[in-house]
Amino acid sequence: MKRNLKTMGLGILTAVVLCMNLTGCSASSQAGSSGGTTTQTQQESAKTPKTTASPETPGLKKPDPLLQDGGRMIFVGNSHTYVNDLPGLFHGLAEAAGHTIEVYECSEGSYYLKMFADPTDTMGSVLTEALKNESWDFVVLQENTKGAINADKEMKEPARKLDALIKGAGGQTVLLMTWAPKDGAAFYSHEKVQDMIAEGYYSIAGDLNAPLIPGGIAFTAAMEEAPEIELWGDDGQHATLAGTYLAACTAYAVLFQETPVGIPFYGEVAEAEAQKLQQIAEDLVLGSSVS
Repeated sequence: MKRNLKTMGLGILTAVVLCMNLTGCSASSQAGSSGGTTTQTQQESAKTPKTTASPETPGLKKPDPLLQDGGRMIFVGNSHTYVNDLPGLFHGLAEAAGHTIEVYECSEGSYYLKMFADPTDTMGSVLTEALKNESWDFVVLQENTKGAINADKEMKEPARKLDALIKGAGGQTVLLMTWAPKDGAAFYSHEKVQDMIAEGYYSIAGDLNAPLIPGGIAFTAAMEEAPEIELWGDDGQHATLAGTYLAACTAYAVLFQETPVGIPFYGEVAEAEAQKLQQIAEDLVLGSSVS
């Protein structure tokens, strides 16, 4: 089951049978939003994290406990979360693998975590009430790209605030590292921007002792291992469906600590491409995860 906190508002948690594929904001907002880009683990070492696949990727903290059948979770973020429906793809993978979970989404274009952590903000109030009034197993936090690059200034305090609410709701905080714009930003190359994003996420994950979904690193691995698969859409910032599917596979491997390889759900991605992306997610996460 996948439902949207923004759409449902209070009383969102009544039982339903069908997965409701609802997006995080209107089509016009999707077209104009930058998802927190230039227009918008446990810490294993002090070195700058590598954005390549295992074995160079720093070890990733395993969730404890792992996501279990009957688990309830929320994806919180901006257009990097709702474009192509990342929560829905994650739910589709879990369902096809035989898991029964509830997946919710709280998203809005160009949002920073500091906005979600503000109970006077429209979306912040929705998330705050959900965390205070309901029990959750996992809450996945996706920061605006600028916020991740300036993590100490922009991301640290709201992440701590949300983490306290999440723990109060009985859940685990998980961070979702996003991907840099395809052609970089300002005077920085794609590789440099991705390194800055990764460093910010690893810093906050270490600060919170939280698991991390290395979506941006998965993109870098896919660029090297399957360069024929286009991961960015026409704007060069948001993911294609294949890119979002890769992020969902990476999230699946982290939260369940199971391989996505062989799951017969492709989310309308070509089967051959989807199978390559499943393998990349397995190699990255399960090849580098540590206790």
